[in-house]
Amino acid sequence: MKRLSSAIFLLCLLLPVFARGAASVTLITCGPGDEPWEKFGHNMLWVHDPERGVNYAYNWGLFDFDQPNFIGNFIRGRMIYWMDGWEPRSALGPYWQQKRHVTMQRLDLTPQQIDKMAELCETNRLPANASYKYDYFRDNCSTRVRDMIDDSSDGRFRKLLEAAKPSGLSYRQHAMRLMQDDFWLGLGIDFSLGPRTDVPLTPWQECFLPMRVSAFAAPMAADTWSPWESDRPLEPENVPNRLPLLGIAGAVLAGLLLLASRLRAALGRWFVGIWWLISGFGGCFLIFAQTTDHWASHWNQNILHFSPLAMVALGLLIERGRRTTLIVGGVAVLLSALAALLFAIHILPLEAAPFITLLLPINIALVPAVVALALRVKNRLAAARGVAVAILAVSVIALLLHLVGVLTQANGAFIALSLPLNLAAIFAVRPPRLTPAPAASELPAE
Repeated sequence: MKRLSSAIFLLCLLLPVFARGAASVTLITCGPGDEPWEKFGHNMLWVHDPERGVNYAYNWGLFDFDQPNFIGNFIRGRMIYWMDGWEPRSALGPYWQQKRHVTMQRLDLTPQQIDKMAELCETNRLPANASYKYDYFRDNCSTRVRDMIDDSSDGRFRKLLEAAKPSGLSYRQHAMRLMQDDFWLGLGIDFSLGPRTDVPLTPWQECFLPMRVSAFAAPMAADTWSPWESDRPLEPENVPNRLPLLGIAGAVLAGLLLLASRLRAALGRWFVGIWWLISGFGGCFLIFAQTTDHWASHWNQNILHFSPLAMVALGLLIERGRRTTLIVGGVAVLLSALAALLFAIHILPLEAAPFITLLLPINIALVPAVVALALRVKNRLAAARGVAVAILAVSVIALLLHLVGVLTQANGAFIALSLPLNLAAIFAVRPPRLTPAPAASELPAE
């Protein structure tokens, strides 16, 4: 009975189009949902063309967690999405159940343009054409809708976009705006995005967001309506500023690190070891990101502050267990090198990528520890401090270049977090002061 009432309810909501009986194209725009991949909203094109026998809502945002190599493709930026069409009632059902905001805009297209839209969508729906390589910013479910509207309207939509006023926001700012209710996920995305995402967007580029497509398409809409009421909050318009919060966190954590090193030298080294583990892992992650198709993460300047060298310094802190470190570290390094080689020559599958990625920072830490122990380096603490000085020097130089506009990435919050900790690390790993040998006159008489 519940399913029947839902079907009747949705059917009544769709009557504004069916009542006309004529062919039509309706842009369906759905507001943000609860899942991470729903935060940016969604859109579809409902094409009603009785002469062709077409009455489908076309969706370009389909993916499957169970598809082969899903994890590997996700990590390497090679996600495969596809499109398909359903009857409008079935397509809108999940959004009605979640009570998400939905806006419907019947586009003012000629019969010939509607027929062209139906032909384009049905051609795209063929198995040979349905799949495409997904790009979060440049080629997603929303940009595909934009392209379809522009192609079927003979370039009218592009002309509207060229005349529209841009918001002045970048890919990063839009992403942070829409992800701000999930602090840690938003923070991770902000850390991962490089300088190429900080350029102000044109209206054409802003159409990677469904709500922007809807706003820009308003002059083309002959009718606009919402099929149901929603009490969900609208998408946020403000861009969060994390600089004060991360700046305070960096200062407080640096103070705790210095306090711990004052109370007990070994405790201070444990604290700095944790920081170097986090910082070094972040740097290694950014190195790995350069090898993927995630163009938005390329040339990420956070690597100048979250340095892979931190893993080298961490390895130099290992003071005990010489034989165990040599054996375990040596075996781990060799196995990781072998795994990387087998992955490179396509013997290991894409699913192995996450494990190889995790092994990378571990080995960067183990290599200097193994080398230092093998060469019997006595003052490894001094060597670790030397690496810490190098990390701080790079971070300070990068900050100066950022302030004068040479480095343009919007990463001030991460600089404010890392710089105090990189400075405090130098004082936390001071080699112990050597007590001078007593003078001959001070020696006790025999």
